[in-house]
Amino acid sequence: RSSRAGRLPVEVIKAQSVLVIHVGANDILALDCVQWMAEVCVMITYIRARLPTTLILWSDMLPRKTWGNAKSHKAAERARTLLQRRVRAEVGKAHGAVTHTA
Repeated sequence: RSSRAGRLPVEVIKAQSVLVIHVGANDILALDCVQWMAEVCVMITYIRARLPTTLILWSDMLPRKTWGNAKSHKAAERARTLLQRRVRAEVGKAHGAVTHTA
């Protein structure tokens, strides 16, 4: 069976002691913040359930100079920073850590 994380067999992933999660920010504009956050929380919950002894490290999304189709650069950056704060809290609840902040 495969896991969601890179389609590696779960047995291979279970042997790891640390899992670094770094997501891009493209979906910030494609999804509303509530939906995006819900999907990230599901992912973290899934990882914690399948890999209870693995340390989850969250790598913050990098800031951008431009946001493509965004109507407002400031609004997109606010969404990015808000989502990161919420994800940091979720990772912390899952006994993980934040690797860096942008």
